[in-house]
Amino acid sequence: MSGKITQTSVAQVSEMPLGTMKMVRVGSHRLVLVHTSTGFHALDNACPHEGYGLVKGALDGELLTCEWHNWKFNVADGACVLGEENVATHEVTIDGDDVVVTVTEPGDDEVRASAFESLARGIDSSYSGQIARDSLRLLHAGADPIDIIWEGVQRTIGRTEYGWNHALAMTTDCITALNGMRGDDRLVPIAQAVAALAESELRRPTRPRLAPRSDATIDAAAAAQFRELIETERADDADALLTGALQNGLGRDDAARWLIGPLGAHHLAFGHGAIYVQKAFEMLDAVGWSRAPEVLGHVAVMLVDSTREDRLPYMRPFLRALDDAQLDQRWSMHPNPTWASTGRAEMVDVLLGSDQAAAVRAASEALDRGAGIVGILDAVSLAASERMLRHDLVHEQHPDVSGYGWLDITHSLTYANAARWAWHTEPSACAARLAFYTVFHVVDGGRNGVSDAPAPATATAPAHAPASPTLIAALMQQLSEALACGLPDEAVAAAMVEPIDQVGATLVAASLDDRSGALIVVAHHVKVARAAICESAATGSRLPLAAAARFIAAPARQRFVANGVARARLLLTTGTPPPR
Repeated sequence: MSGKITQTSVAQVSEMPLGTMKMVRVGSHRLVLVHTSTGFHALDNACPHEGYGLVKGALDGELLTCEWHNWKFNVADGACVLGEENVATHEVTIDGDDVVVTVTEPGDDEVRASAFESLARGIDSSYSGQIARDSLRLLHAGADPIDIIWEGVQRTIGRTEYGWNHALAMTTDCITALNGMRGDDRLVPIAQAVAALAESELRRPTRPRLAPRSDATIDAAAAAQFRELIETERADDADALLTGALQNGLGRDDAARWLIGPLGAHHLAFGHGAIYVQKAFEMLDAVGWSRAPEVLGHVAVMLVDSTREDRLPYMRPFLRALDDAQLDQRWSMHPNPTWASTGRAEMVDVLLGSDQAAAVRAASEALDRGAGIVGILDAVSLAASERMLRHDLVHEQHPDVSGYGWLDITHSLTYANAARWAWHTEPSACAARLAFYTVFHVVDGGRNGVSDAPAPATATAPAHAPASPTLIAALMQQLSEALACGLPDEAVAAAMVEPIDQVGATLVAASLDDRSGALIVVAHHVKVARAAICESAATGSRLPLAAAARFIAAPARQRFVANGVARARLLLTTGTPPPR
């Protein structure tokens, strides 16, 4: 429903020759009145790009150009001919010699409809500015932030080449970041999520999909069939079966079992398989299970297309040790709460080595001593944090051919967090095996000798509880400045203090603040910040937060062209693959 209508005589026909413009006011609105061969036209004077006055622009026939950034508009309907979004137009009538302009205030429903339509165009063209402006208009018109982000998901998820991806995972963490935010502060995670989706799928074609199976059942037989389709790499059929089962009533817990099963079968894509399944379910927890049929079929495609690293030679020592460990008999052993104080540090030391078999033996012995799968994941999380704190920053500037750097190192922490989610969601032999894959991953992180230096001294500094809100605010300001200025040691020191929740919030804010020019790095900043918060709470240690602070503050490779050149030269001149 439209709001207030304001009508004002703003000029005389006789005073405005063809080809002239004039800035006029109608109520509180500043408009540009234009006289062309097609008549009089009234447009918002503020260019929708950055608000500069269109009356100062150039008029060429029916085309009005904003001189600031060369955006061009058709004066008759406000359509943007060059630029990102249209400018609003208003009704003009002639009464004798009077030019009368009528401005009708749109109601919230109209604003939302118009802004969602404009947002869709901005997403399709990956215009981050338009995405931000329309998202803010929607917030001001009462739109739910989840609905704004969902517009981005809906318009892009069908164009993902291999199903679930970094942009969708980042979107989940942006949704989580909305918790506790109010007002316009919500715009940052909203715009980051939608812009990431738009950028990653820009002008990609829609990926063909089979129709959902209307005959899909939701019983154990269907679950086994789905598992077989994933194992035999029949992505389209797996997608159709899962989506059909969801439409036929497959619930959240059963769907989680369907998808966690394949995670335990293989070490998938450097941990991405587990991370993406976790993020898909966390997204649905926020946006509503009714949207599961629009989401989870793409996760099935991702599982099929993921590299099964357990089939590669470098995992053989680990797999032989895992077979000897008889995990099926150990995973459900009753935990002993004293293990953390007696055995966890010892296990972390083993995980910081490079012996795959020794790591499996240490994890198996930990189960025998009462660690439980949660205790194993706690040790992995702390070892992963130590890896990040020890990572040689010089390596980021002088990478070797393997390219093993920050983004690789961080996966041990986010993989552990995903395995923890899987275990809490569906404690089973599959989830236990997934936890052991994270053991491999963190040990594998030391294979290139790039993370074996001592951790910064600040990482082991004793924590203290600030005595006053003033001191807390000062410490958080120090952390923010260290992150913004790229001072890793200072960021680590600031992140090692209480209160943990405020350190986490500061890391999330920094991760969303464009600390990188590359989407892949920003996505990892966001993902690691979120995992660090969860892992710090789970382990009772500040090390994950300190590790995340170091990662966000430190330089990371933004592009990977030079590494690709090195690999190409190695392969085409010597026939040798990159070292593992």
